[in-house]
Amino acid sequence: MDIQFNNRNGNKPDEIKELICSILDIIILAGISIDGLTERNKEQISMACLAMGNVTNSLKDIQSSNYLTSKDIIKFWNKHYGDTMNPGSYDSIRDNCVKKLVEKGIAVSQAKESSLTKNSSTAGYGLSDAFVELVDAYGTGFQDEVLARFKSYQLNLDNTEIKSPKKSDALHKVSAKSMKKVFLLYLKKTSKQMENYNDYVESVCKKIDPLLDNNILGISSIYQVTDEKKLVSVIQSVIEKNNNFDGLLEEKWENAYSKNFKDYVLWTTLRQYRDYLALLEASSFVFDTKHPSIINRIPYEVTLKDYSFFIAALRTKPFLLLAGISGTGKSQKVQELAFMTCPEGELRNEGGTTPGNYCLVEVKPNWHDSTELLGYYSALSGKYELTDFIRFAYKAAQNKDVPFFLCLDEMNLAPVEQYFAEFLSVLETRKKVGNGILTQYLLSKDRFSNCELQKKVLVKEDGDIIEGDKQYKMEFLYSEKDAEVITYLKENGLSLPDNLFVIGTVNMDDTTHQFSRKVIDRAFTIEMNGGKMSEMFSPESKMLLEYRNEPIPLEAFKAEFVRAYEVLDDVRFAKYKDVISTHIPALLGDSDGTAEADSINGILNETPFRVSYRVQNELVLYLSTLIERANFPEPDQIEGLIGEATLAILLEKVLPRVQGEQKQLETQNGKSNVLKDLKTFVESHFKPEEDTDANSLYNQVLRKLKEMDDKLANYYTNFF
Repeated sequence: MDIQFNNRNGNKPDEIKELICSILDIIILAGISIDGLTERNKEQISMACLAMGNVTNSLKDIQSSNYLTSKDIIKFWNKHYGDTMNPGSYDSIRDNCVKKLVEKGIAVSQAKESSLTKNSSTAGYGLSDAFVELVDAYGTGFQDEVLARFKSYQLNLDNTEIKSPKKSDALHKVSAKSMKKVFLLYLKKTSKQMENYNDYVESVCKKIDPLLDNNILGISSIYQVTDEKKLVSVIQSVIEKNNNFDGLLEEKWENAYSKNFKDYVLWTTLRQYRDYLALLEASSFVFDTKHPSIINRIPYEVTLKDYSFFIAALRTKPFLLLAGISGTGKSQKVQELAFMTCPEGELRNEGGTTPGNYCLVEVKPNWHDSTELLGYYSALSGKYELTDFIRFAYKAAQNKDVPFFLCLDEMNLAPVEQYFAEFLSVLETRKKVGNGILTQYLLSKDRFSNCELQKKVLVKEDGDIIEGDKQYKMEFLYSEKDAEVITYLKENGLSLPDNLFVIGTVNMDDTTHQFSRKVIDRAFTIEMNGGKMSEMFSPESKMLLEYRNEPIPLEAFKAEFVRAYEVLDDVRFAKYKDVISTHIPALLGDSDGTAEADSINGILNETPFRVSYRVQNELVLYLSTLIERANFPEPDQIEGLIGEATLAILLEKVLPRVQGEQKQLETQNGKSNVLKDLKTFVESHFKPEEDTDANSLYNQVLRKLKEMDDKLANYYTNFF
């Protein structure tokens, strides 16, 4: 969309004019009408959008967390776009630009919890995640799919951003009394400046709680807020109600004091509470400490630590293999994850045995193509034969905030490459777009173009349709639920939802097939042999298959990145760039035959098992999860995390590829083999000073290397 720029409003560089015109095209695509707008109006609404996205030179840098007041938006224009508008005109910008963007879901307000504060003059405005995703996808093959998702987001705006939240949503089922108790403990452990911790904690209740509007905010105590971002919004609403509290959100006490805010006790306690909530969000123990009310229900609490290997692997890639002898609980482990994450509501099948975010698909030995998973169109019946896989993927696409777990049971009873090829290929097309991850179509919408929901059937009598001397009636081809699925697929096709996790169980015996490297390369493999027999009698074994009062959210499992460079470009991980780019290539080595001997590829170079880009890329992704779990330590403190990630990749990605006869695994002119050399490499690089845990990752790797080397004594070895 071209705009006629007038130099009376500043002399803008050509690249800025191009940015303004480009974002206007996307704004129109998102549903804002420009009919009746002057050229200056178009320019302003586009610049407001760019400013909220913190865009200075490229749309690719657009952000959803750059909140600006309407006055700040004007200042941003003048500084970065060469505009000359008076910042005192912020009311006009808010009413004529920002309000339109908020109403269409393009922008959101920091005070969005209430419709009364939705367009506040003092609230900051930023772009919605949904719109940023649309901008990232604009002009790509993903544009139509993302636009459909944005339109769906717009339809739900009345329920998500304008309507006041229900009290139950705000409470998160944790009492203020419980939260105060844990926060008090946090203060005692972390702050040495306070003399009477209880007085500090109670001061917030006495001074802030009376100003909270339970009808609008859904809370009666500040300690019912368990999210740092919401806490900021609640405090902002308090400031708007009583400007004597202006300064309460300042990061530094001197700044608060300069605004005539003199209550240091209140300021520092809320500052600590914000830090406390932020720490909970970043901590791997968030789900144990954030919701103490769970402890009242069961005597045992499942922690994320028990599932750390599974979660780290799934956050790296949503395809996991669980290997082990029959009866070790592989498929049950997938079911446990579903129970732990299933939210309250219609997904909970209280009378049944499985939650709605879990699906078990039993692989049959006669699967030799993808029709058993992806279905097929029958010209004879005129309908597309749906499968449980498709129905489950559709359900995941309709519940984007919930993790969905598909278990392919006994996955290698049939040749995996034959029935799973399309999935494996599409898995490699994953691309980060905005805050989500998209893929190419697993099933394009063209595949369903001939599908009709009804067909005309000739009958002898009582037909609803009469044509000459013949009578017809319309016959439904699908059940009501399947009709919903077909309607969706005709309009959208099917990509892999980024909240869908596929986990295959593997049992190697005479009835199963070996995996090709194509499959192994695209999955993480976790072995589940062993375990204590006495564990089946513990109370924990029952609790694992019960719904939780506070389910673990999708964020614990969902990948943030697809490529290593996305990690290193992220502001949270940028400080680790030098350390990562030095250590990881040295540990893995080059895959072109020039690797240093003291590296994984230095050992594997003369074998067909060398690792390349995919493994290095996923090592960085895996490491990012460990760094986040460790709450972002200083760069000089992550060498141990790099070692942990490398051991995990070695055990779950590299060793599953190693198989063959003695000759294939020989090194050093037959004097050694890759398994012995890898054992030496692990011991020299990763041996801990003290290691009394037989199940530590280090000891697991050494045991597996010894097991495979012992097999090789009989002339052939493999991982499984």
